[in-house]
Amino acid sequence: AYEFGTGDWSSDVCLPISADGWLVVRMVTQPSRFTERRRFDVDDGIEPVAQQVADVFDARLIACAVSVAEACDTVEGKRPDLAELPRIAIGLSGGGLMLPTVVAHDAERYNAAVVLAGGADLVSIITESNYTPFIGAVSIQRGDRKLLEWELRELSEAYLAAASEDPYHAATRMGSVETLIVQGTRDRAVPASSSDLLWTRMGEPDRWLWPAGHEVLALALQSRFGEVLDWIDEAVEGNDPDGRPQP
Repeated sequence: AYEFGTGDWSSDVCLPISADGWLVVRMVTQPSRFTERRRFDVDDGIEPVAQQVADVFDARLIACAVSVAEACDTVEGKRPDLAELPRIAIGLSGGGLMLPTVVAHDAERYNAAVVLAGGADLVSIITESNYTPFIGAVSIQRGDRKLLEWELRELSEAYLAAASEDPYHAATRMGSVETLIVQGTRDRAVPASSSDLLWTRMGEPDRWLWPAGHEVLALALQSRFGEVLDWIDEAVEGNDPDGRPQP
């Protein structure tokens, strides 16, 4: 799990996950270039810029997927007994945005996934997010102004046609992985509309909508994570809970 600007969330929820009988592989941050700052100007043409942005996001998302796979392989290399046990992916915020690509990269290995404040169509997310001004990993404009609504719509369409690893596409490659989406209806960091799109692309899996913004959702999860754990236990009901490894 990874969070940006929401406190030490993943550390706090590791304890109840472990107490529930799971081993936790905690990835504190994404690969170093995930938030590298890049600037694009659609004066160069919408389609060429869409391709460039797609290349950047695809490379970053694949780097995340490979990093997670390597981390899990390292753990299972030291503990071969873990390889046959259920694997669950949990991601918040930035971790939620990368989660569909991470799971799709090795879908047969995952039993369930929990997307917390995630979404699809990264171009639309970064142009609408209230986190963009201070994160600024990718910014797109025309000259010295923001994109107009019709320009953003054309850019988004061209980007999604070129970006194979965006959650918009990765969501359709997650196979039979049981998935839960938890989204704040007032989220402005990862706009709720992008979560609606992800939910649709995933085939409308289980979804919980909370009347909260990005930060409040993260804080609320610390006290309500038992509900998420109950969902996970039910999602992997076919597996013997006594078979889980002990920390």
